Amino acid sequence: MVCLTLEHLKALSLAQYEFRLAVLAEGELPPFLGSTFRGSFGYALKAVACSMPHQDCSRCFLVERCLYPRLFEPRVQQTDGLLKQQQNAPRPFIFEPPLPGQKYSASLLSTEIGRAQANGGKSNGQKRLFAEPLRFAAGDELRFGLTLIGPAIEELPYIIYAISLMARHGFGAQRTPFALLQVSAFDGSTTRLKVYTPEMARIAPHDARRNLSEMVKDRLAQLDLEDTLRLLFLTPTRIRFQKNVQERLCFEQLVKSLSLRLTMLAQTYSADKFDYDHQALLAQARTVTTQAESLWQQELKRYSNRQEKQIEQDGFMGEAVFTGKAISELLPLLVAGEFLHVGSGTAFGLGRYHIAE
Repeated sequence: MVCLTLEHLKALSLAQYEFRLAVLAEGELPPFLGSTFRGSFGYALKAVACSMPHQDCSRCFLVERCLYPRLFEPRVQQTDGLLKQQQNAPRPFIFEPPLPGQKYSASLLSTEIGRAQANGGKSNGQKRLFAEPLRFAAGDELRFGLTLIGPAIEELPYIIYAISLMARHGFGAQRTPFALLQVSAFDGSTTRLKVYTPEMARIAPHDARRNLSEMVKDRLAQLDLEDTLRLLFLTPTRIRFQKNVQERLCFEQLVKSLSLRLTMLAQTYSADKFDYDHQALLAQARTVTTQAESLWQQELKRYSNRQEKQIEQDGFMGEAVFTGKAISELLPLLVAGEFLHVGSGTAFGLGRYHIAE
């Protein structure tokens, strides 16, 4: 058995879109919109897809054919592999909301001084709050990304319709209303292709589907890395070890979490055989050491209507630098993680990171 290669990554297909919304009334929203988008999308998708007055998937005989559980509450169907049959499967979508504040996003991607300002001079491990909510005036725009995985790509018309419904229904406690302006697709070039506006009767023909191998290969061509790797964690990142969310970043645990996520997605959403030496990856990761680290714990909570309580989604953000000869071998997996995110809450946009030179 061999380690992970670009050939393995052909098992997954992705499509990336950008949604533009217009603000219809003044309002205030949480600084990080990932859980807001994910929750609103779930309600809107059920409204679009569900035919039953009880709306209870657990007692619906249409559940195996219904779009809502396939996208929003997917279950594993195969009898072998990493996930057991009927276990919850990873969702085939990733929201990428606006990064939470210029202080945390632009500065992380710019200068050493800017990163120091983003860290606020605080020591590693200290917990921070997103201080400022997002404030909108009528006429403002809100943009966010959405990555679709595997079979979800074919459901784009339903997804666009659901997002237009959730926008009109409004976000946040004040139900600030929005209107869908435009949907654009990324086709692998630097341009965005307009595929839908409300004035269009149909979605414009386009081909945004790309296999992950192509995407990773293109990204690798942009990087000039040898034995040193700098990662910028742009949204709270929740990596678990022995059921505990980690407050510090261990490179081996990062590689393990990425490898497991990739494998679970491939086993759920690809018909291709997906098999590589996971243990060999971890052995390589153990040879990589941490050169520098400037991470903080970012406090993040969301309200679960289903559980009727606040749920903590704290995770680390900031910068970490690693060094080791195995980095070049592990780079395809690490680049794949830029597109797929890492850890828990990825459908919300958590675990988003950027490889910096």
